[in-house]
Order: sequence, then structure tokens, then C-alpha cells
Amino acid sequence: YMPYQGDSGWYNHSLFVRNVSRYFDNRLQVDAGFKVSMINRYSRNYANGAPQMQENTVVPLPQLGIGYKIDDNNQIYINAEGDYRMPDPGALSSVYDAQTGRYVGNPYNAKPQYAIKEELGWRFNNKYLMVDLSLFNYSITNRLVDTSVYVNNQAVSTTINAGNQTARGFDAMIAAHPILHFSPYASIEYLNASMDSNMPTTGTLNGTTVADLLQTKGKRAVMSPHVLANIGMTYDDGKLFGSFAVHYTSAQYTTFLNDEKMPGYFTDSIAVGYRFPGFGFVKNPIFRLNFNNITGSLVRTGAYGLTNNAHATTGVYGSAVSASGAPSYYLYPRFNMTGTLSVSF
Repeated sequence: YMPYQGDSGWYNHSLFVRNVSRYFDNRLQVDAGFKVSMINRYSRNYANGAPQMQENTVVPLPQLGIGYKIDDNNQIYINAEGDYRMPDPGALSSVYDAQTGRYVGNPYNAKPQYAIKEELGWRFNNKYLMVDLSLFNYSITNRLVDTSVYVNNQAVSTTINAGNQTARGFDAMIAAHPILHFSPYASIEYLNASMDSNMPTTGTLNGTTVADLLQTKGKRAVMSPHVLANIGMTYDDGKLFGSFAVHYTSAQYTTFLNDEKMPGYFTDSIAVGYRFPGFGFVKNPIFRLNFNNITGSLVRTGAYGLTNNAHATTGVYGSAVSASGAPSYYLYPRFNMTGTLSVSF
């Protein structure tokens, strides 16, 4: 039996209105807009003749951007907007048990994620440096998480809602304009993302299975590292070009109850290339080599399957909640090299 074999997709129709106003000799710019997106998602599971499923969603998206140019090098800005993310349309489909062939239904029909974003920042740019510092605050409803769920030990990829979430932090970036064709850069982000709601679950109370809530309110959101950092260098003299980068991601929880996490890790990469002169009808031939995971580290870089709680716990209403299993992970490939050759005609 196959749990899923199908076709899915979506249509998105949007209406948008925008107005830009400038004041104080164009130093102050106010950019306001409003978009309405109308999305139709559909999915058909051809396994065992399941019916086609579809869903219509209307999403309002206000937008506001304010920028004030202090002088030729400094600018402060404020951004606010509504944003959304739709679940994978394949998550609409009904699922069949791969072992028995029985209809399971779709208990994981996730709702769209909606976020209100606010950002306050400062930019600096002169002939030597570019700097950007910003504070941000996101309020997220029905956060979507792509994961795998198990139906009688058969993994089925789907999208689930992980409750409401608040994310706050800051971003900092500094980069140099080319110096002898070299351009160094560095960036860092601090993120504090917490869950604002308890997740539904089931537990056992006095020998009876009852509905309960997992105590996730106030826990750190899954797959939300506190620190993301990058440092690198690029080189480009018009013909020879290349880059080197190191990326760091701090530890991330992979259970909603925060009782198991993935350690922090580093990744690194080098790219080199050359632009050859054209000949005949061939224009802009470019050869490029990419080297990834130069140190050959064996690290986990993502969660293939998240779980509610890796260990048994007590629910909000006092029931005994069994462990929902250990999370599964993606491993970063060992040292690998790829090459590309491109031309224009």
C-alpha cells in the first residue's frame, strides 16, 4: 500500500494598492500599501482513489515603510507589515495507512501562518564601509513546521501548526567596499523566539485516555537558534573571482517541550571561478568550482522529524503524557566539490 501518491498546487490572486510620499526635501519617505491575497490550494491523493481536497484562503497584508535620511551616509528606518506562509498543499490530502490500506484521514490539516512584523534600524554607507543594525519583533500565529509524522511506523511528510510564537532580536551586518578587489563582511543575529501557547496532546489519567495540553507555553520555539553568525571574504577583479565563508548556528531545540536539542555547528565553503573571453557566437563563458565542508565535519544541520516530547512528562491537567519518540536529523554531507560551466549565446 502507498500512503500518498498525488498531485498538488495552488493559485494565488492578489490586489495591491500603494502610495509613496516624500517630505523635508525628500529626506523623509513614507511608503504605505495594502495587499489582499486570495489563495486556492488543492491536492489529490491517487492512492486508493481518495477525493480531491481544496481550500480557499483570503489574507490581508498591510505594509508601512518609513525612512529618514539624516545625511549622505546615515539613514534610520521603520518597517511594519503583515506576512503569511501557506502550508504545503500536499498536506491537504487524505492519508492511507501504508500497512493496512485503511483510510486515516487528515488530522494534520494545518492553518496558514500569519505574522505581524516590526523593524527599527540604522544604515550607514560611505566609500569604505556599509553597516546595518536593526531590532525586530515578530508576532506569529499558527506557526508552520515542516516535519514527518508516523502512521504505524510509516513516515509521512506533512506540515503542522506549532501554536503561536513571539520572536525578538537584532541583526548586525558590516561589509567593506572592494579594497584591491577584496571585500570582507561579517554578520550576526540574536534571536529569542518563544512559544505563546500550550500544544494539544493526549495523556492517561486514572487509567483513561484524556485530552490534555503539553506545557510548551514559554518554551523556546523549535529550530530557533539564539545566534546565527557569518564571516567571509569575496574577491573579484572582473575575470578571476572567489569567496570564502564560515557560518555558525547555535543549538536548536527539536522537541516542542525543549527536552532534546541539536548542538550548534559550523559550516564552511570556498568558491573560485574565472570569466573567459568570448569567442565566435559564445559569450561570457564562466567556470566555477565550489568546495563545501572543507573540514569534513560530521554534524546535524536540521530536523527531519520533530516530536512533542522526547521523554515522558505530565500534562497541564495532570495526566501522564508518554514520550512521543526521539527526533530524527539531517546530516551535513562530508567534504564535497561541484563545478559549473556556463555560457551565453
